[in-house]
Amino acid sequence: MKRAIDLFAAEIGLDPSQVRRKNLLPKFTEPHRTAFGAVYDTGDYVAALDVVLDAAGYACLREEQARRRAAGDVIQLGIGLASYVEITGGGAESGAPRENASVEVHPDGSATILTGTSPQGQGHATVWAMLASEELGIPVGQITVTWGDTDLVPEGGGTGGSRSLQRGGVAVRQAARELLGVARERAAALLEASPADLIFEPGRSAFEVAGDPEAAVPLAKLAAGERLVVRTEFIAPGATFPFGAHVAVVDVDTETGQVVLRRVVTVDDAGTVINPLLAEGQRHGGIAQDAAQAFLEEVIYDADGNPLTTSFADYSVLSATGVPSFELADMATPASYNPLGVKGIGEAGTIGATPAVQNAIIDAVAHLGVRHIDLPATPQRVWQALREATAGKDA
Repeated sequence: MKRAIDLFAAEIGLDPSQVRRKNLLPKFTEPHRTAFGAVYDTGDYVAALDVVLDAAGYACLREEQARRRAAGDVIQLGIGLASYVEITGGGAESGAPRENASVEVHPDGSATILTGTSPQGQGHATVWAMLASEELGIPVGQITVTWGDTDLVPEGGGTGGSRSLQRGGVAVRQAARELLGVARERAAALLEASPADLIFEPGRSAFEVAGDPEAAVPLAKLAAGERLVVRTEFIAPGATFPFGAHVAVVDVDTETGQVVLRRVVTVDDAGTVINPLLAEGQRHGGIAQDAAQAFLEEVIYDADGNPLTTSFADYSVLSATGVPSFELADMATPASYNPLGVKGIGEAGTIGATPAVQNAIIDAVAHLGVRHIDLPATPQRVWQALREATAGKDA
């Protein structure tokens, strides 16, 4: 689809960014049903495109490209775009999208979280502890997050489809808030005060009587007798739809077909970001994985169907030396389907990067008559496409 947009732009003489802008929905902050029946939660697609073009210095890139083309440089510059919308947190296991969590405060002041999600390196233990800490005032280092133990967590949706934070994380915060409700009643009885007269002070992780800070009781003491634990389930009204735009910049050697990835600039809007470091890590990994698909990774078989790329000696994998430092522009359009305003981020980089890089490679040699190159755009394929385009012109 992204290639078709670029081909259409070339046919009618418009810049690919202009064609995309003309076809993007205007900003919406409430659920929007598309002509195809999908219900998007929130989106500001034109802004994402504008932000990424500005961050990339798009106009200057086009000027540099024009100079190289006019000079007939061997190394040509290619610029590729991709605007995308994806679905996350969908595929309800039974009915509406849901996930469970339990939060328990212990007499020593620590806490335990039980979650139905199961991390695969995304950093759930950090973020789930952050969410509970913000509500309960318990330091992150004193909060243990447990998952995958069916004796303790008998059910859960696991991880997948970028669902975890917008379901499991929201459930953790919901459980922490409900726990405070239980603790408030206990504190009121202990302090002989009305629950409405109590204030929870996160800095002390304690309830205190309004106007009398000395009359206070910490959560740890409230957990000393009966267990202070809450299990809850968060049910979402539907899936969320993160979106974004990518710009890829490549150099293509027109004599050898070699492609060098120079820049990848992205906007990946996943709503509210809880932990920027972890979110950026998700984006970096996805971009690298998907860029490799555009110009490097390929499974090859011989004429009899035997695989030829059976080891990493034969199957090339992108390393840190093959990619630049990615440039991540920030943008956050909160989701309307959960109280945190979060959407999925795990797959964002893997959606925009491949078409952006592929469009950039073909854009670098489009003025020489190349309209298409199969994925991955290896040096052999680029070189062959250039030779065929030259032969076509000669004919």
